[in-house]
Amino acid sequence: MCNGKHQPLWLAPLLLITLGLLSTGCRGDLPDLAAKENFPKAKLEHLGDKLLLEMLATYQFLPDIPPYDTTVYWYLRTLYGQATNTMHRDRQSPSVNRWDKERPWRVFVIKNDTLQHAFTLPGGDFLITTGLLKNLNTDHEIYALLTFEADLMHQGHQLERMIEQYNALTLENIADGNPTANDMTAETLAAEFLFLSYDFRTVENIDEETVTSVCESSILDPAGIAAVAAKAGLQGSLWLQTRPSYGGRASVLASFAEQQETPCGNQTGTANYQRFVLNVLD
Repeated sequence: MCNGKHQPLWLAPLLLITLGLLSTGCRGDLPDLAAKENFPKAKLEHLGDKLLLEMLATYQFLPDIPPYDTTVYWYLRTLYGQATNTMHRDRQSPSVNRWDKERPWRVFVIKNDTLQHAFTLPGGDFLITTGLLKNLNTDHEIYALLTFEADLMHQGHQLERMIEQYNALTLENIADGNPTANDMTAETLAAEFLFLSYDFRTVENIDEETVTSVCESSILDPAGIAAVAAKAGLQGSLWLQTRPSYGGRASVLASFAEQQETPCGNQTGTANYQRFVLNVLD
């Protein structure tokens, strides 16, 4: 798969297994010359821009300009902006290594009802499929999903996994538009990015960070990500294949919520999601 072309999306489960078997051939060609802490956020933003360009040329997206109905985009972008405001401002990071505040974190909806996936690209842009959106029901579910994916990127878990899979120098070269020694390109990385997977421990770590982010930024119930993972219609999804859930997740999230300094909300909300997403996508 190191030199692979785009594959049909219905091959997702098979490709996920294949990529896992072949990943060592992609990441073992070069030494790791940069740890996660030394990989600048500006470089991640460049890498994300490169991947987004490839994806925009590959997938079909819901239109986000009139005369098309842009309600779904308005709703998702409003929630994403609220959920990621503190992350985007990035005041806890050193001043020389913060996210570019002038570069917005955008939302894109892939028009594909059979693919059920969502992910944040390096640098902050969020992509989600109509297939996943149609399986959700509430504000607290989508808000938790937006926050979970943003935290996965912002807290560095995504970068750690990418360095393990592809090598830091390879990622830097792709971000800079330079040739790579193992022939990886932005096109190939964009095609494989959907299949980047995480282990149970990482998922639980992100859950804790997600609860903190949800409680600090909203009055919504922070356990929404457990509700998403329990959806019957998502049990075979690429999202759950790459972000596997674990037993007792709702209880673990409740425990995380009890430990928060900021009191967590308990709102779920169904009317807005029905009105601004499900009614529009039907």
